[in-house]
Amino acid sequence: MKYAKHCAATSIALLLPMLGHAQSSVSLYGVIDAGLIYVNNVNGAHQFATQAGWYQGNRWGMFGTEDLGGGYQAIFRLESGFSVLTGALGQGGAMFGRQAYVGLASPYGTLTLGRQYDSIVDYAEPARANTALLINHPAEFDNLGNDYRLNNAVKYASKDIHGFKFGGVFSLGGVAGDFERNRAYSVGASYSQGPLFVGVAYLDARDPNFSYYGNNPSSSTTASNMSAYRIFSGYASACTLNTFAASTSYAFGDLTAAVTYTTTCAFADSARSAA
Repeated sequence: MKYAKHCAATSIALLLPMLGHAQSSVSLYGVIDAGLIYVNNVNGAHQFATQAGWYQGNRWGMFGTEDLGGGYQAIFRLESGFSVLTGALGQGGAMFGRQAYVGLASPYGTLTLGRQYDSIVDYAEPARANTALLINHPAEFDNLGNDYRLNNAVKYASKDIHGFKFGGVFSLGGVAGDFERNRAYSVGASYSQGPLFVGVAYLDARDPNFSYYGNNPSSSTTASNMSAYRIFSGYASACTLNTFAASTSYAFGDLTAAVTYTTTCAFADSARSAA
Protein backbone atom coordinates (compact mmCIF):
# COMPACT_ATOMS: atom_id res chain seq x y z
CA MET A 1 0.00 0.00 0.00
CA LYS A 2 2.85 2.39 0.82
CA TYR A 3 4.39 1.65 -2.56
CA ALA A 4 1.12 2.41 -4.35
CA LYS A 5 0.76 5.73 -2.55
CA HIS A 6 4.33 6.67 -3.42
CA CYS A 7 3.75 5.95 -7.12
CA ALA A 8 0.56 8.01 -7.19
CA ALA A 9 2.26 10.98 -5.55
CA THR A 10 5.13 10.80 -8.03
CA SER A 11 2.74 10.70 -11.00
CA ILE A 12 0.86 13.77 -9.79
CA ALA A 13 4.11 15.65 -9.23
CA LEU A 14 5.22 14.89 -12.79
CA LEU A 15 1.93 16.07 -14.22
CA LEU A 16 1.78 19.38 -12.36
CA PRO A 17 4.40 21.23 -14.48
CA MET A 18 2.57 20.27 -17.68
CA LEU A 19 -0.82 21.29 -16.35
CA GLY A 20 0.54 24.60 -15.14
CA HIS A 21 1.98 25.62 -18.53
CA ALA A 22 -0.79 27.57 -20.20
CA GLN A 23 0.80 27.50 -23.69
CA SER A 24 0.84 23.69 -24.06
CA SER A 25 -1.87 21.99 -26.10
CA VAL A 26 -2.74 18.60 -27.59
CA SER A 27 -5.51 18.30 -30.19
CA LEU A 28 -7.27 15.06 -31.07
CA TYR A 29 -8.76 14.91 -34.59
CA GLY A 30 -10.02 12.44 -37.17
CA VAL A 31 -12.02 11.62 -40.30
CA ILE A 32 -14.61 8.86 -40.80
CA ASP A 33 -15.59 8.30 -44.43
CA ALA A 34 -17.49 5.42 -46.05
CA GLY A 35 -19.90 5.05 -48.93
CA LEU A 36 -22.03 2.69 -50.96
CA ILE A 37 -21.05 2.13 -54.60
CA TYR A 38 -23.30 0.93 -57.41
CA VAL A 39 -21.79 -0.35 -60.68
CA ASN A 40 -24.23 -1.16 -63.48
CA ASN A 41 -22.05 -3.67 -65.35
CA VAL A 42 -19.64 -6.10 -63.69
CA ASN A 43 -19.30 -9.16 -65.93
CA GLY A 44 -22.78 -8.49 -67.27
CA ALA A 45 -24.46 -7.89 -63.89
CA HIS A 46 -24.89 -4.94 -61.56
CA GLN A 47 -23.09 -4.77 -58.22
CA PHE A 48 -23.38 -2.97 -54.90
CA ALA A 49 -20.30 -2.56 -52.71
CA THR A 50 -19.11 -0.60 -49.69
CA GLN A 51 -16.02 1.56 -49.89
CA ALA A 52 -14.04 3.02 -47.00
CA GLY A 53 -12.17 6.27 -47.50
CA TRP A 54 -13.78 7.12 -50.81
CA TYR A 55 -13.60 10.91 -50.41
CA GLN A 56 -10.94 11.15 -47.70
CA GLY A 57 -8.79 8.54 -45.98
CA ASN A 58 -10.11 7.43 -42.60
CA ARG A 59 -7.77 8.56 -39.84
CA TRP A 60 -7.33 9.66 -36.27
CA GLY A 61 -4.44 11.62 -34.87
CA MET A 62 -2.91 13.83 -32.22
CA PHE A 63 -1.12 17.14 -32.75
CA GLY A 64 0.67 18.85 -29.89
CA THR A 65 2.58 22.06 -29.26
CA GLU A 66 4.69 23.36 -26.38
CA ASP A 67 5.56 27.07 -26.29
CA LEU A 68 9.29 27.55 -25.70
CA GLY A 69 9.24 31.35 -25.83
CA GLY A 70 10.69 33.78 -28.35
CA GLY A 71 8.45 32.51 -31.15
CA TYR A 72 9.68 28.90 -30.82
CA GLN A 73 7.45 25.85 -30.29
CA ALA A 74 8.13 22.15 -29.86
CA ILE A 75 5.60 20.19 -31.95
CA PHE A 76 4.61 16.59 -32.65
CA ARG A 77 2.05 14.70 -34.72
CA LEU A 78 0.94 11.06 -34.59
CA GLU A 79 -1.61 10.06 -37.24
CA SER A 80 -3.01 6.61 -37.90
CA GLY A 81 -5.09 5.36 -40.84
CA PHE A 82 -7.78 2.71 -40.52
CA SER A 83 -10.76 1.14 -42.27
CA VAL A 84 -14.10 2.18 -40.84
CA LEU A 85 -15.61 -1.00 -42.35
CA THR A 86 -13.28 -3.52 -40.67
CA GLY A 87 -11.29 -1.57 -38.07
CA ALA A 88 -8.02 -2.73 -39.64
CA LEU A 89 -5.05 -0.38 -39.58
CA GLY A 90 -4.16 1.32 -42.85
CA GLN A 91 -0.73 1.81 -44.45
CA GLY A 92 0.08 -1.88 -44.27
CA GLY A 93 -0.72 -2.20 -40.58
CA ALA A 94 1.56 0.59 -39.32
CA MET A 95 0.25 2.04 -36.03
CA PHE A 96 0.98 5.63 -37.05
CA GLY A 97 1.45 4.96 -40.75
CA ARG A 98 0.08 8.24 -42.05
CA GLN A 99 2.39 10.61 -40.17
CA ALA A 100 4.65 10.40 -37.12
CA TYR A 101 7.06 13.23 -36.42
CA VAL A 102 8.48 15.62 -33.85
CA GLY A 103 10.04 19.00 -34.51
CA LEU A 104 10.60 22.67 -33.86
CA ALA A 105 8.54 25.58 -35.20
CA SER A 106 10.32 28.94 -35.27
CA PRO A 107 10.10 32.42 -36.84
CA TYR A 108 12.35 31.02 -39.60
CA GLY A 109 10.24 28.00 -40.51
CA THR A 110 9.53 24.50 -39.21
CA LEU A 111 11.99 21.60 -38.93
CA THR A 112 10.57 18.11 -38.30
CA LEU A 113 11.94 14.56 -38.03
CA GLY A 114 10.07 11.30 -38.68
CA ARG A 115 7.65 9.68 -41.14
CA GLN A 116 6.33 12.46 -43.38
CA TYR A 117 4.89 13.44 -46.75
CA ASP A 118 7.15 14.44 -49.62
CA SER A 119 7.08 17.86 -51.31
CA ILE A 120 4.74 16.69 -54.10
CA VAL A 121 2.00 16.24 -51.50
CA ASP A 122 2.88 19.48 -49.71
CA TYR A 123 3.25 21.86 -52.68
CA ALA A 124 1.70 20.38 -55.87
CA GLU A 125 -1.21 18.24 -54.65
CA PRO A 126 -3.27 21.09 -53.05
CA ALA A 127 -4.34 22.37 -56.49
CA ARG A 128 -5.80 19.03 -57.51
CA ALA A 129 -9.59 19.01 -57.62
CA ASN A 130 -10.87 17.08 -54.60
CA THR A 131 -12.45 14.26 -56.59
CA ALA A 132 -11.39 11.41 -54.32
CA LEU A 133 -10.20 8.33 -56.23
CA LEU A 134 -11.71 9.29 -59.55
CA ILE A 135 -8.63 10.89 -61.13
CA ASN A 136 -5.82 8.98 -59.41
CA HIS A 137 -3.40 7.08 -61.61
CA PRO A 138 -3.23 3.28 -61.28
CA ALA A 139 -1.20 2.43 -58.14
CA GLU A 140 -0.65 6.16 -57.55
CA PHE A 141 2.97 6.09 -58.74
CA ASP A 142 3.23 9.93 -58.75
CA ASN A 143 1.68 10.20 -55.23
CA LEU A 144 -1.03 12.76 -56.02
CA GLY A 145 -3.34 10.64 -53.87
CA ASN A 146 -1.10 10.94 -50.77
CA ASP A 147 -0.51 7.19 -50.66
CA TYR A 148 3.23 7.19 -49.92
CA ARG A 149 5.41 8.66 -47.17
CA LEU A 150 9.13 8.94 -46.46
CA ASN A 151 10.62 7.28 -43.39
CA ASN A 152 13.58 8.64 -41.40
CA ALA A 153 12.87 12.01 -42.99
CA VAL A 154 14.16 15.48 -42.11
CA LYS A 155 11.80 18.18 -43.40
CA TYR A 156 12.03 21.95 -43.56
CA ALA A 157 8.99 24.12 -44.36
CA SER A 158 9.26 27.90 -44.65
CA LYS A 159 6.86 30.40 -43.19
CA ASP A 160 4.23 31.91 -45.49
CA ILE A 161 5.89 34.93 -47.15
CA HIS A 162 3.08 36.97 -48.72
CA GLY A 163 1.58 33.77 -50.17
CA PHE A 164 4.92 32.15 -51.14
CA LYS A 165 6.09 28.97 -49.38
CA PHE A 166 8.94 26.54 -50.04
CA GLY A 167 10.52 23.52 -48.41
CA GLY A 168 12.29 20.21 -48.77
CA VAL A 169 12.58 16.69 -47.34
CA PHE A 170 15.59 14.38 -47.04
CA SER A 171 15.03 10.72 -46.14
CA LEU A 172 18.05 8.83 -44.78
CA GLY A 173 18.35 5.34 -46.24
CA GLY A 174 19.56 3.74 -43.03
CA VAL A 175 22.05 1.38 -44.73
CA ALA A 176 25.43 1.41 -42.95
CA GLY A 177 28.33 2.20 -45.26
CA ASP A 178 26.13 3.15 -48.22
CA PHE A 179 24.72 6.67 -47.95
CA GLU A 180 23.02 6.52 -51.38
CA ARG A 181 21.09 3.28 -50.88
CA ASN A 182 17.37 3.74 -50.10
CA ARG A 183 17.73 7.50 -49.66
CA ALA A 184 15.24 10.00 -51.08
CA TYR A 185 14.87 13.75 -51.27
CA SER A 186 12.17 16.14 -52.42
CA VAL A 187 11.85 19.92 -52.85
CA GLY A 188 8.93 22.18 -53.72
CA ALA A 189 7.39 25.64 -53.64
CA SER A 190 3.94 27.17 -53.95
CA TYR A 191 2.28 30.56 -54.29
CA SER A 192 -1.26 31.33 -53.18
CA GLN A 193 -2.91 34.71 -53.42
CA GLY A 194 -6.67 35.24 -53.49
CA PRO A 195 -8.26 32.78 -55.92
CA LEU A 196 -4.92 31.76 -57.54
CA PHE A 197 -2.71 28.83 -56.53
CA VAL A 198 0.49 27.63 -58.27
CA GLY A 199 2.75 24.81 -57.05
CA VAL A 200 5.78 22.85 -58.25
CA ALA A 201 7.68 19.92 -56.70
CA TYR A 202 10.38 17.35 -57.48
CA LEU A 203 11.17 13.93 -55.96
CA ASP A 204 14.31 11.79 -56.32
CA ALA A 205 14.20 8.34 -54.69
CA ARG A 206 16.91 5.68 -54.78
CA ASP A 207 15.70 2.05 -54.67
CA PRO A 208 12.03 3.19 -54.61
CA ASN A 209 10.73 -0.31 -53.92
CA PHE A 210 12.22 0.07 -50.43
CA SER A 211 12.54 3.82 -49.83
CA TYR A 212 9.20 5.01 -51.26
CA TYR A 213 6.64 2.48 -52.48
CA GLY A 214 7.56 -0.35 -50.13
CA ASN A 215 8.09 1.25 -46.72
CA ASN A 216 4.85 0.06 -45.09
CA PRO A 217 5.07 -3.07 -42.90
CA SER A 218 3.19 -5.34 -45.33
CA SER A 219 4.31 -3.70 -48.60
CA SER A 220 5.95 -5.96 -51.15
CA THR A 221 9.70 -5.51 -51.37
CA THR A 222 10.31 -7.08 -54.76
CA ALA A 223 8.69 -5.94 -57.98
CA SER A 224 7.95 -9.57 -58.94
CA ASN A 225 5.33 -9.60 -56.18
CA MET A 226 3.53 -6.61 -57.70
CA SER A 227 1.81 -8.41 -60.57
CA ALA A 228 -1.45 -6.71 -59.62
CA TYR A 229 0.16 -3.40 -60.58
CA ARG A 230 2.03 -4.19 -63.79
CA ILE A 231 2.19 -0.52 -64.77
CA PHE A 232 3.65 0.13 -61.32
CA SER A 233 6.27 -2.62 -61.01
CA GLY A 234 8.68 -1.03 -63.49
CA TYR A 235 8.89 2.11 -61.37
CA ALA A 236 9.25 0.20 -58.11
CA SER A 237 12.07 -2.03 -59.35
CA ALA A 238 14.16 0.88 -60.69
CA CYS A 239 17.41 2.03 -59.15
CA THR A 240 16.30 5.68 -59.22
CA LEU A 241 12.85 7.26 -59.45
CA ASN A 242 12.31 10.89 -60.51
CA THR A 243 8.93 12.63 -60.34
CA PHE A 244 8.17 16.23 -61.28
CA ALA A 245 4.78 17.82 -60.60
CA ALA A 246 3.33 21.23 -61.45
CA SER A 247 -0.18 22.42 -60.68
CA THR A 248 -2.36 25.49 -60.72
CA SER A 249 -5.91 26.32 -59.74
CA TYR A 250 -8.19 29.33 -59.86
CA ALA A 251 -11.43 29.83 -57.95
CA PHE A 252 -14.40 31.45 -59.71
CA GLY A 253 -16.71 31.92 -56.76
CA ASP A 254 -17.92 28.44 -55.77
CA LEU A 255 -16.32 26.89 -58.87
CA THR A 256 -12.60 26.01 -58.94
CA ALA A 257 -10.73 25.07 -62.12
CA ALA A 258 -7.46 23.14 -61.65
CA VAL A 259 -4.76 21.68 -63.88
CA THR A 260 -2.06 19.28 -62.69
CA TYR A 261 0.85 17.88 -64.70
CA THR A 262 3.20 15.12 -63.53
CA THR A 263 5.98 13.14 -65.17
CA THR A 264 7.59 10.09 -63.58
CA CYS A 265 10.78 8.45 -64.86
CA ALA A 266 12.55 5.31 -63.67
CA PHE A 267 16.25 4.66 -64.30
CA ALA A 268 18.63 1.75 -63.97
CA ASP A 269 22.09 2.80 -62.81
CA SER A 270 23.59 2.73 -66.31
CA ALA A 271 20.66 4.65 -67.86
CA ARG A 272 20.80 7.20 -65.03
CA SER A 273 24.50 7.80 -65.59
CA ALA A 274 24.01 8.30 -69.32
CA ALA A 275 21.05 10.70 -68.93
